[in-house]
Parts: sequence; C-alpha cells; structure tokens
Amino acid sequence: MKISVIIPTLNEEKYLPYTLFHAKQMKPYEIIVADCGSKDNTLTIAKKFQAKTIKISKKNPGAARNGGSKISKGDVLLFLDADTIPFLNMLDEIKKAFKKRKTVAWTCPLLAFSPNRKDYSLYEMSNEIVKFMIETMKKPHCPGAVMAIRKNVFEKIGGFDENLKNNEDHDLAIKTKKYGKFVFCKKTCAFNSTRRVNKIGIKNILKKYSVSYLNYKLGKKGNIDYNTIR
Repeated sequence: MKISVIIPTLNEEKYLPYTLFHAKQMKPYEIIVADCGSKDNTLTIAKKFQAKTIKISKKNPGAARNGGSKISKGDVLLFLDADTIPFLNMLDEIKKAFKKRKTVAWTCPLLAFSPNRKDYSLYEMSNEIVKFMIETMKKPHCPGAVMAIRKNVFEKIGGFDENLKNNEDHDLAIKTKKYGKFVFCKKTCAFNSTRRVNKIGIKNILKKYSVSYLNYKLGKKGNIDYNTIR
C-alpha cells in the first residue's frame, strides 16, 4: 500500500520543518508540499527534506490539497496541515484500517501541542464531537489537519470543494459516506499547533468556527482568505 502525504502551505517556514521531519520518520511512499505562493523559505525547506513540491495559483488550502493529489502516486492520500505533527505509528494504523475494503476514509484525534490545559480541553472537545459524529451518528466529520482517503474515492468525489469559504474538510468527509466506511482511529494521534487559538482566543475561535459551520450548513459559499484560517 502506497501512502502519499500531502501538505498545503503558505509561508510555513516556522512550522514546516517539524512536520516534515516527523512525516519522514513514518517512511511514506512520498511527501508532497503544495504551496500557495509562499514568500519565505517554505519551498527551500521542502526541498531540503526531499519533498516533492507543486505551486498552486490559488491561496486556498482545498486547492492546494487538490493540486498535491494530482501529482501523487499513492493508493491512499494522507492530508496533514503544515503545523501538524503525526505520531510515529500513524502510517501503520492507516494501513491496518485500509486493508479492510469497506474503509474509504480515516482520521484520528488531534491534540493541542501546548502545556495550556484550556487548549488541551478545547481539542479534546473537538475530538469527542468528531468521534460522536462518526461512530454514533454515522455522519463522517473530520478536520483537514489529519485525514486519509483512498485516492480513487477522492477522485470520484472530485476532491475538496474549492469554492467553500470553510469546512471543505467536513464537506469532503460527508461525501465519502456513499462509498464506504469512515474510520476514527484511537490508536494514534497528531499534534497541532495552537497558533489560531493564541491569535484570537478560545471564545473567538469557537464563535468563528460555529458561525462558519452554520454558514456551511446553510449552503453559503465564498472566497477563501488563507490567512484567516491559519
């Protein structure tokens, strides 16, 4: 089973080295950095870690992930954000899950890379919601920071909806349901930076994502400003 790791970027020189270092330790088939026009050393860092690179004209994470998938050669696509560190056993757990034909997509707990208890609690709450939606409600739900999907299913769906203002990750997860099972794996995890929380605060980020999700459910779309979701 070939697994392609795809990482969307825009000026990620601060976080990308750590993500690429840990991604390489898992020994995936390939790592692809899909860049949306970085002005810093993002692409230099990607090349230092022998990652494939592709330049994306839109400053849009969905477009970046789609662009990375187009040059990928893996059977399974693992999408990671540039500030997300995968636990070392992640690829092993993905392979176990996808050996079952009915599995078409996969995610795992996303933990706060922070000593702050409030940050940890926020991420734990999010994990419980994702787990509840997948396992109890049978409605796939997933953060784009850590998500795996069979490439053939990804292509049938048409990839991420690049017109969505936000929640393009949840939208893709929902669309996988007609093709098979979405797995929430509790035997591995990924660590995510808390830069968004640190920038605008817990209350504001909860409000931001609640409003964003409501707009998504109401069918509202718009142009993405990449910097507002980083």
